[in-house]
Amino acid sequence: MFVRDLGYAATLVGQVLIFATPVFYPVQIIPERFRDVLARAPLAAVVEGVRRVIFHGQTPDWAGLALATVVGVVTLVFGYAWFMRSRRAFGDVM
Repeated sequence: MFVRDLGYAATLVGQVLIFATPVFYPVQIIPERFRDVLARAPLAAVVEGVRRVIFHGQTPDWAGLALATVVGVVTLVFGYAWFMRSRRAFGDVM
């Protein structure tokens, strides 16, 4: 509401993150130097965990899933706090 052009940037970043998540391709085809960047995609730990369980019969990477959960919860808390702080001004903008 306050920065209307931010929606375009958020859409672009969201699309890049979706394609960066290894859903339709294995992580092994990515060059080694880019795998750390790929591992930082928000759903990469979840997708890799499902792949490990279903295709390889292994347990998921619990540390990676825990880290993804912590990052998600922290993002949720900060987003909610920002929303609650700025919601009084929504009526003025609209």
